[in-house]
Amino acid sequence: MEPGDKEKSRATMKDILAQRKGKIPPQPSAGCVFKNIKSEKGELIAAVGALIEQCELKCSRIGGAEIPSIHGNYIVNMGGAKAADIVAMINLCKQKVKEKFNIDLEEEIIVL
Repeated sequence: MEPGDKEKSRATMKDILAQRKGKIPPQPSAGCVFKNIKSEKGELIAAVGALIEQCELKCSRIGGAEIPSIHGNYIVNMGGAKAADIVAMINLCKQKVKEKFNIDLEEEIIVL
């Protein structure tokens, strides 16, 4: 990286944060869980968050893990979530999207 204008950088960061506000849940998460569905050319075919929402999984909870009302492609820790809770929620999303749309979801996160 090369040195730049500090004020311009600060303004850019503030703008990005303002754009993200209200789109990303404030609770702890690992970010977007699944990869969006793209064509071979890399064009977006389906936003996975929308597919999960159409399966009526928003606000679904397993243990301390929840799909927040703000974004369907996140699984957040509402307090005390265990790894098994997150994995169970991932599997529930995969199952419901497969049943409704016949699409196999691929995780973007890496589960260790």
